[in-house]
Amino acid sequence: LVFSTVHANDAPGTITRLLDIGIAPFLVGSCLNLVMAQRLVRRLCNNCKEEYTPTKQELGLVGLDPSKVPGKLYKAKGCAECRNTGYKGRLAIFEMIPMARDLRKLVFENANEDEIRQASLNNGMETLREAGLARVLDGTTSIESRRKKSPQPAKNKLTPKQVAVLFTDDIGTWKVTGKSVLRGVDRNTGLPRIPV
Repeated sequence: LVFSTVHANDAPGTITRLLDIGIAPFLVGSCLNLVMAQRLVRRLCNNCKEEYTPTKQELGLVGLDPSKVPGKLYKAKGCAECRNTGYKGRLAIFEMIPMARDLRKLVFENANEDEIRQASLNNGMETLREAGLARVLDGTTSIESRRKKSPQPAKNKLTPKQVAVLFTDDIGTWKVTGKSVLRGVDRNTGLPRIPV
């Protein structure tokens, strides 16, 4: 059993990150058992947290339907026990993907991150966003703390053919089109990136 950390934004991104750094898809698909992404959010101080009714605008900022809010939520106030911050300690929120058979198949087929994310959601994955909202609804953290720590869903999904990226690394400036890439090589075509 080996535990490792990989710099990625979320659990589905970890799988594509492993592929991007050059690990063969058959190794990733057959050896990976569980992928977990974690964020820490501030825990509201139990001594001074303040109950309040959030506005529709506040709920809209985090994507909560007002009809799903079971009454009041809590916000930070501040007291001597929490040094007037309103928060005391931190709480982890998680996003986990057990590697099911259909996910392994997608990895073997070199699927993109969106396909892996969709399959994970179909298998019951709770996103970081959903985990954060659950902690807001149970009064453990605030809307403000949750907004800072869990990623918002993308508003506009672009297909790989619509994407063209310009970026600079230690070798030069590159223009990349298509799906995710390896350093200097387009992962889908095997062709070198085009210097600008």
